[in-house]
Amino acid sequence: MHRALQLIERRLRESLLSQDGSSSALTESLQQLDPRYAIEFAVVVAWRAHYGQVRKGGKTPYINHPLTVAKLLIEAGCTQDVVIAGILHDTVEDTATSLAYICSTFGPAVAGIVEGCTELPCDLRWETCKRRHIARIETASQEVQLVTCADKLHNIRTMASQYAEMGEHLWQHFARGQQAQAWYYQSMTLALGRHLQDWPLYTMLYTEVEALFSPF
Repeated sequence: MHRALQLIERRLRESLLSQDGSSSALTESLQQLDPRYAIEFAVVVAWRAHYGQVRKGGKTPYINHPLTVAKLLIEAGCTQDVVIAGILHDTVEDTATSLAYICSTFGPAVAGIVEGCTELPCDLRWETCKRRHIARIETASQEVQLVTCADKLHNIRTMASQYAEMGEHLWQHFARGQQAQAWYYQSMTLALGRHLQDWPLYTMLYTEVEALFSPF
């Protein structure tokens, strides 16, 4: 995992996205998939899938998010399958990548975690859809909950940083405002805490959610 962490940290520094969309920095990872190189290949897949996307409320390349999630999972001592799922956790929901492709390339364990993290299509009110997703995560496997925890932790850190810069204007970039976001993140944190309360990753999430949203 140390080698994988070095790779992810290097790619985060490079930000991966060149102006012309070149992936020359990652060509060494394009080889027949081998368990020793599965994390590297997942980085390539995520980089290509999220190319051109940026994070809400800013101009940061979206790839920064799944790579940071993976870094958090490595530092938490998670397995390789969980780390790979962290890299790919938004690909099915937000890109043209299919779950079948993830399963055939990285195996059913990784695909199962990605599927568990993916919000299901929902045509109901935002609040209703979020309640359904929270309930689904609450009964999910520990692997799914760990990826979700790292995902929400990076989201909260990003939001806190942007809020310090943008103030109330930040919430204009979301489907619902600050109070609704507070409800969602506090509810998701409570759901995750039922099984992850002994994980330092969860403690960080709880602390930082409360720091950002405690007045609400």
